Amino acid sequence: MSIKEINITYPYIKKSGGMETYVIDLIRGMSSLGVKTNVITMYVDKTIVFDRSLVVFKIFNIPVVSSFKFFRDKVFDIFCMTKIVKGAPTISCCRFPGKAEIAISAGTHIANRLSIGKKIYRLNDFLSIWQERKHFNSSLHVIAHSNSIKKELVDYYKVPVEKISVFYPPTDPSVFKIKKDLSVENFRSSLGIDNNDIVLLFPSGNHFRKGGDIILSALEHVDSRVKLVVAGSKKIEHEKVVNVGFFDDMALLYSAVDATILASRYEPFGLVAIESVLCGTPVILSKHVAATEVLDKRNCFEFDLNVESIVSAINDFISIFDSGSFNSFKLNMPAPKINTLNEHCEEIIKLINSK
Repeated sequence: MSIKEINITYPYIKKSGGMETYVIDLIRGMSSLGVKTNVITMYVDKTIVFDRSLVVFKIFNIPVVSSFKFFRDKVFDIFCMTKIVKGAPTISCCRFPGKAEIAISAGTHIANRLSIGKKIYRLNDFLSIWQERKHFNSSLHVIAHSNSIKKELVDYYKVPVEKISVFYPPTDPSVFKIKKDLSVENFRSSLGIDNNDIVLLFPSGNHFRKGGDIILSALEHVDSRVKLVVAGSKKIEHEKVVNVGFFDDMALLYSAVDATILASRYEPFGLVAIESVLCGTPVILSKHVAATEVLDKRNCFEFDLNVESIVSAINDFISIFDSGSFNSFKLNMPAPKINTLNEHCEEIIKLINSK
């Protein structure tokens, strides 16, 4: 490994969605390999622990437009490279409309808009598409977080296929693992969940994109024991729903429920599905969730994006839940086919060295 220093660009270093989680892991992974990591960003959550002997945050301040997120984000995307350390390769996790050694794609704006039935007409749409097309075509190499993203890059942005590598985002198995202690039982009880309830977890920051409406419709046609636990900042008001809000200890939450469910209209990867399986909890997923590419079919109950299909998938899961061997089933689920964090970072370094 010849690389001693790198730059990583991303506007917000905080606990939030899948891309934010990935960037935090990427920073930690690179520093754990002894690589000095310069992070160009606008915000850092000070509660997140990093090795400060190797991780340097270069804050990009935009005071003039600080109250307008749209302008703030666009200014960061366009000018963030002014903060990089020259001579060190850059891993770009934002929409910089220009060249980087590595451009990370966790999805495309076009596919997101089209999949949720939205027209492309806003200023943000045209700017985002221009930024992505220019960035991915200008960069030396593009890392797609799934094969479905790779297809988007080729179909929508005409990125040469030989420039694209599929590296699935890693998950920390020391954090996401099976919990069998009393805290799990106590947690279920604190939510008002009975021992006989069948609990499905719906982790979502965007209920429409994640298919919350379809899931609620399906709940009207399945076993009355089924309850839905919603983890996210927005509540869902429904008699079968328990809202827990934004939840920091997701490993506990995965371990406390019986399955995790996503009916996503667009899910370029779906890190929560991997985290759930590592915690010993099977997943019920729409076929639009790209994490199905790396999950064993025995862990994953797939469905088409309609109520009849999702009801069938939930019923298939309930059959195993009621079989008398559910605990054994959970303990023997095959692991997802993904690299460890160190392996993932080493692959990126190899890619940089190959150019």
